[in-house]
Amino acid sequence: MKISTFNIYALHVFSIIVLLPSCKTDGVPEVDSEKETLNVQIAFADIIDNNVSEIQASANPLINQADKNNTSILIDDGFVIETENTNSGHSNSTNNLLPSHKNKNSLTAATPLNVGIKLRLLLYEVESDGSLTFKANIGAAVQQNFYTTSLVKNTKYKYFAYSYNNFDEYPPSPQNENNPIIPTSTKFSLIYASGDINVQEDPVHVNVLFRHITSRISIGVDAQSYFANSIKELKVSLDNVILTTHNLNLFNGTLVGGALTAIPSDTSFLFANFENSPAKKLSIDRIYTSTPLNSYTYKINRLVVNKNGADEVLISETNPRTITASGFTGPLSTVYFSRNYIYPAKNFDGDLWATGNLYYNSSALPESQYVIDATKTVSNSEPCNYYFNWNTLLSRSQTSSTTYDRGDPCSKVYPYGKWKTPSQSDYQRLIDNSNLSINGNGALLFTSKANSNQVVTFHQAGWQYGASCLVTNVSDGQYWTSTTSGTSKGIIFETGNTAGSPRTEFDPENRDIGASIRCIRN
Repeated sequence: MKISTFNIYALHVFSIIVLLPSCKTDGVPEVDSEKETLNVQIAFADIIDNNVSEIQASANPLINQADKNNTSILIDDGFVIETENTNSGHSNSTNNLLPSHKNKNSLTAATPLNVGIKLRLLLYEVESDGSLTFKANIGAAVQQNFYTTSLVKNTKYKYFAYSYNNFDEYPPSPQNENNPIIPTSTKFSLIYASGDINVQEDPVHVNVLFRHITSRISIGVDAQSYFANSIKELKVSLDNVILTTHNLNLFNGTLVGGALTAIPSDTSFLFANFENSPAKKLSIDRIYTSTPLNSYTYKINRLVVNKNGADEVLISETNPRTITASGFTGPLSTVYFSRNYIYPAKNFDGDLWATGNLYYNSSALPESQYVIDATKTVSNSEPCNYYFNWNTLLSRSQTSSTTYDRGDPCSKVYPYGKWKTPSQSDYQRLIDNSNLSINGNGALLFTSKANSNQVVTFHQAGWQYGASCLVTNVSDGQYWTSTTSGTSKGIIFETGNTAGSPRTEFDPENRDIGASIRCIRN
């Protein structure tokens, strides 16, 4: 009886159920003592992970993002919150609830069933006419190894297993084993499995894979994109979201009848760190519904981050922000997940400009090396890592005057691919829609003609010639565009306030000149 000869079992740590008294039977299948029996080993292995539904989020106020991957953005003064789609599945682990590299359409990934989870197993004998005769009702707590029982040889059985996937509560027994019905829950996931047991050769192995019946609501907030060190306070709650329960027919694994309950929920979420970062928070609550969702609304009631050693209150209870995640396409059993990135950006007539200049931090972790600075209003030279050659990934602190590492450094800002170096036409659109004025001691203020509350500031930081990091001409701001000029030059966007008058212009310059970069969202 060598279990190890079956390869599938070598890939998992399996679970055994410890028999407990049941309200229906003692948990032991009744067999005819005169009939030959075989050992049956049942492994309660995994829960099949389901992928997150595709979503589009909407919030107020909004800007038109139709040409920007259909994302919608919540605008505030100095930051924006963008809600995006992410691939994920149901999981028992906090760190595994968010983005994976799984294929969106793949359901092959699975999560091990945790030791201590309480479940129930119903066993039926399959008669010659296909009808089912009830044999056992087993209430159990998962332990390591197999559950072993004895069943009649050359007999076919059917099993139905289910659990609320929690450690505290056994799922109820059905009132009628000939028509087994059990309710779903809004507090716990309902997982379910069914299959055949053909008792032919000794030993008989059965691998039970559960699947989710209900859908879960999950919310993430990511302040790493704001370059925060941590999220200090976060309060998020559902906003009148209807959560339902239904009956599950165990024989066919489908929900039956109308909703048992349909209750509006304003549940507040609890959060934990995820992706090994205190600047990223993921809801750890298990909030479930038995009705497919097209949308749900939630409020960010308070958001405080720590950035560069100081706490910033981005959202306070006196002015909460409401976000609606809509356009879900996933079926019931999907994770309805909304991930909210916070960006240091200013809205200007539908364009999102970075609040400050880009710089490169070589000592940081790879995904955090490209940083957007705060807004500055004073003319001054910056350290060498604030200047880049044209279309060069590394700053001049790394490359000097060479351009060996070609590419757009804005595209490397976390999360990758969301920012770009502005083109000449991006800057021209800014100029055309602005009223110019001097801001502070060495900066230009671009104020929207359509909305005076929308402003972008460019300070004067000069440029670098030659192989050194010497900065000159700090009476001007020199900003690279992504636009080329011939085969050896790029176009620089220049700002200045010569003789007290604000000015802008475009100049072709050699690509090995070190200049500032102000990123814009894709």
